[in-house]
Amino acid sequence: MKRLGALMLATLTTFTAAGVHDASAGATQTYGVWFSPNAFEGVFSSARNSADAYQQISCEINTWSSGYSYGYCYAHDNQSSSAFRNCYVTEMNMLAAVESAAQDDMLRVTYDPATGHCTYIGVVKSSRFDTK
Repeated sequence: MKRLGALMLATLTTFTAAGVHDASAGATQTYGVWFSPNAFEGVFSSARNSADAYQQISCEINTWSSGYSYGYCYAHDNQSSSAFRNCYVTEMNMLAAVESAAQDDMLRVTYDPATGHCTYIGVVKSSRFDTK
């Protein structure tokens, strides 16, 4: 048993000296706001922590006493004060996705530019996103 322990220690030392490590533990990454003609995405905390004065991404839900609910999603990249995308949503399943989002999550949205209607809303939860 003592010999096995020495062999394991020698193997571990060799791998460490050779640069073989687990580099992903505790890794975080910043995801700025990005968009195309019919989509946008970004991590809420990355946009909030960005050094530029423009980046933001958000979704809101408004509900009236009549039971009607309406959602609105918006993104602004780091390029200029006029570079933004937005869309609205009324479908309950997509409003539920918005409602599930937390401050350190990634929001992914596609929409129809002709109507301004959101066609997909995804919320990604990951330990790799930077925090607020």
